[in-house]
Amino acid sequence: MKATMRKPRQLHGDVKVYCLQEEINRGKLTMENSVFRVDADFVKNVLIQNYGSRDVKIMDLQVSQGVNRGDNFLSSMWKISARYEICRNGERVQERVDWMCKFAPEDEASKTAVKEQGIFTTEINMLTRVIPKIEELFGQRLAARAIFASTEEYEVIVMEDLSKEGYILKNRMIGLDREHVLLTLEKLAKLHAGSVYLHESEPELIESFKIGIFNEFTPNGFYKMFQLSLLKLADYFETLRDEWCPRVAKKIRVVAENFEENIKNVYAYDPDEFCVLNHGDCWVNNLLFKETDSGKATDLRMVDYQMSIYGSPAIDIIYVLSTCPIIELRGDHFEIFTEYYLKELRINMEQLGCKKKPLTMEELKKSILKRRIYYVMAALILHPRMVADKSEVEDFSEFLESGISKMNVMKNPSVPQTLRKIVPLMDKMNIFD
Repeated sequence: MKATMRKPRQLHGDVKVYCLQEEINRGKLTMENSVFRVDADFVKNVLIQNYGSRDVKIMDLQVSQGVNRGDNFLSSMWKISARYEICRNGERVQERVDWMCKFAPEDEASKTAVKEQGIFTTEINMLTRVIPKIEELFGQRLAARAIFASTEEYEVIVMEDLSKEGYILKNRMIGLDREHVLLTLEKLAKLHAGSVYLHESEPELIESFKIGIFNEFTPNGFYKMFQLSLLKLADYFETLRDEWCPRVAKKIRVVAENFEENIKNVYAYDPDEFCVLNHGDCWVNNLLFKETDSGKATDLRMVDYQMSIYGSPAIDIIYVLSTCPIIELRGDHFEIFTEYYLKELRINMEQLGCKKKPLTMEELKKSILKRRIYYVMAALILHPRMVADKSEVEDFSEFLESGISKMNVMKNPSVPQTLRKIVPLMDKMNIFD
C-alpha cells in the first residue's frame, strides 16, 4: 500500500512544516518516553519534504547524542548522519546529509513548560521568517539553516550540522577571550540593525516576538529557584570578610524578595525605548565559531533562537557580557564592550539606510539600569550554573516544580573568584539598588 502524507505548509524558502501524527499513527515513528525516536523513516520523510520526490532510499543512518549534559536546557539534541540514494536527471546517485535534530524535552513537566511558552514556535519563526531576510541584507550567515520543522503534536526542528563546516563550541567553563567577545558583539549588532531595518517595512513581523520567558505560563518553581539561589548567595557573602559583603548581602535579600515581580518587567515592551529583535539567549553554548589553526576567530553562527524577544538591546548586552567573557574581562570591561557594540550597531544601521537614529550610550545605560534585576540573574545565578562541571549539572525538570536546586555552584573555584570581582563593581553601578 502506497504511503500518503499530509500536504506540507510552506514557512519560508525551502523549509517545510508538516504534521508527524500520520506517520506516528502508521507506526512509522517509534515512540519512546512520549518522544519520537529518529529512524530511517523520519529521515526519509524529511528528505521527501525538501526534494519533493518520494524516490529516496536510506542507505546508511547514524544517530547520536547531539550535546553533552548541561549544554542545552530547554530541548534535547541528536546528531543525524545519513547516506541516501535519490534519482537525479534519470540517474541514481548517492548523497549524504549531516543534521542536528532538536526536539522538546521528554519529561512531562519540561515538555509542558516548553509548549506553553511557545519557544519552538519562536525559534521556527526566527529561523524561517526573520533570519533569512537579515542574512540577505548583509550577505552573510547568522544562524544554522533550518531544514525541517514541526510544532504539530511533536515539536521538532532539523538544522544543518555546523560542525561539518568546521564550527566549534568554546569551553563554557572558561568563557570567551576578547577577540571572540568582540565578534559576538559584531554579529549581534548585525542581527539588531537588521531587525530595525525590517521593522520599518514589516513592523507586525518584528513586533510579534514580544513574549519573554517570564510570563503567565512560567512555572512557579522557576521563580522559586532564582529566589532561593539569591538567598544562598546572600548567606555566602555574609561569611566573607570583605567590607562590602554585609552591605551587598542585605541588598541581595531585598532583591530576592521582589524577584518575581521585577523580573517580569525585563521583557516589557516600551515604545519610548530603542528596540531591536534580541537573540534572547546569547551565551557561550549558543555561539559556534570558525577559527584558524592558531585559534583566531574568523566567523560565528548564533544558534538557539527559542527566547528571541523584541525590546531593548540591553537584554542581549546584559546577558552576553554577564555570561560570556573570561574572568579577566568580566565587569571592568563592560563599558569597552558596550562602546564597541554601539559603534558596530551604528555602522550597520547606516549601511542599511535605517531611518531610526542609532542608540546612544546614555540610552543604553538607562535601559540596562532599568533591567538591573536581569543583570543580577544572569551574572549571579545563571553564569555560575553555566560553568558548573557536567557532574554537577541538573536537568531543567529537576527543579522546575519544586524550585529546589541541588547544585553546588561554588564547587567550581572560578565562581567565588568571579563573584568577588564583579559584585563590588555591580554595587558601584547601583545594580542592587
